[in-house]
Amino acid sequence: MKVVQVCKYRNDTVEGVDLFEEVIRAAQGHDRSFYIFHGEAGNLGERLGCETVAFNFSKSDIKRIRPSAVLKVLRQLRRDKPDVIITHRMKPSVFVAWCGLFLPGVRKISVVHNMGEFKRPRRRLFAKLLMRGWKFAACSEAVRQDMLLRGFTPDEVVAIPNSVNEKIVRDNLLDREQARRDLGVPVDAPRVIGTVGRMRPVKGHKYLIDAMRQMDNPPHVVVIGDGELLDEMREAAKQHGLADRLIFAGGRKNAYRYVSAFGAHLFLSTDPEDVRQVLDAGYAAATILSGAGLQHKDDLLRIAFDGDAVLFSDESEQVFQSSGLEAFTASEKQAARQPLSDGPFKAFLEALHQIQREFSPQRCPIRTALVTARSAPAHERVVRTLRGWGIRLDESLFLGGLPKGPFLKAFGADVFFDDQQGHCESAREHVAAGHVPHGISNPRPEDA
Repeated sequence: MKVVQVCKYRNDTVEGVDLFEEVIRAAQGHDRSFYIFHGEAGNLGERLGCETVAFNFSKSDIKRIRPSAVLKVLRQLRRDKPDVIITHRMKPSVFVAWCGLFLPGVRKISVVHNMGEFKRPRRRLFAKLLMRGWKFAACSEAVRQDMLLRGFTPDEVVAIPNSVNEKIVRDNLLDREQARRDLGVPVDAPRVIGTVGRMRPVKGHKYLIDAMRQMDNPPHVVVIGDGELLDEMREAAKQHGLADRLIFAGGRKNAYRYVSAFGAHLFLSTDPEDVRQVLDAGYAAATILSGAGLQHKDDLLRIAFDGDAVLFSDESEQVFQSSGLEAFTASEKQAARQPLSDGPFKAFLEALHQIQREFSPQRCPIRTALVTARSAPAHERVVRTLRGWGIRLDESLFLGGLPKGPFLKAFGADVFFDDQQGHCESAREHVAAGHVPHGISNPRPEDA
């Protein structure tokens, strides 16, 4: 199968993990060509193992959709005889839509990067008239929902979240000390939060300042990226006395290299194997399952956790599964004063607790809950363990085997983490769920 991908330019700020590259890399094993309208192809062909075609159009050629430029693309497509054409962003899609009038039978896919890409009425009309039969791949569920609101049908649009090549990221990461020095962050800063992206209103950077103003001891926050809000944000940081904590690092090539500078505590993915690898490395991780969205009347973030094999180790769950409920209850009663061992999400809960301590109970924007199938007397060991950790949960629900979904809905959880797939499937009817493939309930495929 011949696959042609059409882009306006080559993204030279991110090499190896850019979405343009990830899409064409996914077609490995097929005959592939990468068309670039403006600028040089660089070493794309060598890195991706595909043919590259640089048209060297001027910005005016692209903006005005000059017929001579469209004709040049059409001639190249006729030479390549593609089975599938993939476009990124609006201008390449328009070029290919006109070319498509003379290329019957070729399947076309448009990758939609941003919300509002079809906000203008004339763009929607163009899509209706000249992009019939196309498939649209939205870069997130939010982008997909935006397109559905603008008249596209569920059959036309699928959400495929962005992803990156983990090996490329790992091979190019800077160590923490070097990354922090390069960004201007104190090497010994206890908490560092980072965000990467162009500084545009839609990104919501202003909420960083709003949140930091409410904290007695805010963390260091690093903003990597340039954009129209940079000067405004700098001035606001000075005005509110945050200039030493809010660091504007500017645009950085291959910004992913600086991830090690930040105190990341949680990894979410739709790839279970990636999640297992992160859990094996000692970090909290979960396979995210989309669920019903809750409409909150406030701006609180509510996170709920299962206990065994999530906050705690699976030692008690092993007793339950091997010997039954009666033996489990007896074992927990006997070990009530013996703390449970740490589970994979303990460090994440501790990090949340540290943030909560920066606020008064009335102003805290985060609420946490334990939602477990345990009941009395097995609850005592859990309570004593949390007390020994010095961690306060806002709510603790010991359900004695009752379904968790209705209680999670009542709590208003934004996400719930559980080690048992069945509990996650039940919970996702009410809230988003994260499956934690850890412990005795999740044997590895090779061990099954």
